[in-house]
Amino acid sequence: KGDIRQDKDAAFFSNARIQGRIYGSLSGYSSQVLGLDEESVRSWNGTDSPADKSKDLNSEIKRFLHLKEITLTGLNFATQLYAMESSIGEVDEVKEIAAKLLKSVTTIGTTLLQFEEEVHGSFLFRGGP
Repeated sequence: KGDIRQDKDAAFFSNARIQGRIYGSLSGYSSQVLGLDEESVRSWNGTDSPADKSKDLNSEIKRFLHLKEITLTGLNFATQLYAMESSIGEVDEVKEIAAKLLKSVTTIGTTLLQFEEEVHGSFLFRGGP
């Protein structure tokens, strides 16, 4: 039974390392390199989603929405890693993987937020109607 647990842990760590490297790679790109188009996103109504098959979203909007979903998934995974570090024997390795993943996800999220601000402007400092 211990071998099964070790195999699961090894597979989990491998998966976490791979995801961390993928997020690390994505975090090195600008919004332009990621294929985000300001005009397409600006013209989008903000409510249609790729899951809604009756709406025909262009590829730039789908890419933008998928990148947001990827970022939130990475954030959730990094949070889970931090939460489970105390129950796993190799705590230092989990902390290192989680820290790198969180840094990469934060960078991608920042890139997306800056893109949204460029597209829509800062709503934070705007007055009411």
